[in-house]
Amino acid sequence: MISFPKINKNSGTPKYIQVTDFLLKGIQTRSIVNGEQLPSLNMLCNHLDISKDTAEKAYRHLKEKELINAVPGKGYFIKSVRPSSHLHVFLLVNQLSECKRETYEHFARALGPGVKIDLQVYHNDFQCFEKCLEQLTPNYSHYVITTHFDRKTYADQFRLQQLLNSLPKDKLILLDKKVEGIKGAYNSIYQNFEKDIYQGLKSAADLLEKYQVLKLIFPAYSYQAREIINGFQNFCLEFGYRGKLVPKVAKDQMEKGDVYISLLEEDLVSVVQRIKTSEFEVGKEVGLISYHDSPLKSVLLDGITVFTTDFAALGTTAAELVLAKKSGHFENPFRLIVRNSL
Repeated sequence: MISFPKINKNSGTPKYIQVTDFLLKGIQTRSIVNGEQLPSLNMLCNHLDISKDTAEKAYRHLKEKELINAVPGKGYFIKSVRPSSHLHVFLLVNQLSECKRETYEHFARALGPGVKIDLQVYHNDFQCFEKCLEQLTPNYSHYVITTHFDRKTYADQFRLQQLLNSLPKDKLILLDKKVEGIKGAYNSIYQNFEKDIYQGLKSAADLLEKYQVLKLIFPAYSYQAREIINGFQNFCLEFGYRGKLVPKVAKDQMEKGDVYISLLEEDLVSVVQRIKTSEFEVGKEVGLISYHDSPLKSVLLDGITVFTTDFAALGTTAAELVLAKKSGHFENPFRLIVRNSL
């Protein structure tokens, strides 16, 4: 007979879901084998100190998920199924960009055809994000979540912690950005934003020598991590550059010797337009660095230099966490691709 863990009566997770979660995890990790017999309803009630209604609800839920068979006169048995076929992932992302598409494609490919993925998008809006998690059902095997918002108050930060802490930590995988105040042993793949931009600029130090001012375009309500500003300022201080934060490209005076660092695509369009109508030659008199690569950036202005997250690695590592091939917190790769704009 399977030895169930004790039910946590203080948990926000319903008791019947705790029972089904244990079995689902056991099937996925193969610690529970196909054909193994489950305790009877009475034995389950006595062992876990739960009501018969809760026990029946748990087994009914497992039958609906086609994880168990009920054999009249004999009892309940684990169904002979492929473990991965019952992985059901909830994937919540901030936007449907080209970068997110690449992450999703590598995530789905690494998981394999037997895994179901429910994708939702909250468009960098915290209220939409909150609604998605409030309406979330407990039937998923994993919750894979990014947390990027255009506007977020201190109250929103507290609510974000509440929402994420309400999820079972063995199911939670955070992508791209760290979140403070999350308790328990959850998994994550994150960008070290402060280190990434510092190291990216440092690796381009030779190319930057012909410029005098580095301008980081950072709108007041950008969803981008503010740690980027710290890394940018640290580089400017250490290497003796004048660093400037630019909230709006249209209001900034472009001068010879400027390098623009654009985090958002809409700001990149504005900078490119300004350069094309200016008297300055890109890559010699003014420089341009964009965040995240795309095929268009390889040809625009004869090639735009980019800092880019390895979005393929982000998706693949997330899949490995779902498949329990690894666990923990992993820093995702980040690199510089040099082109003519610098």
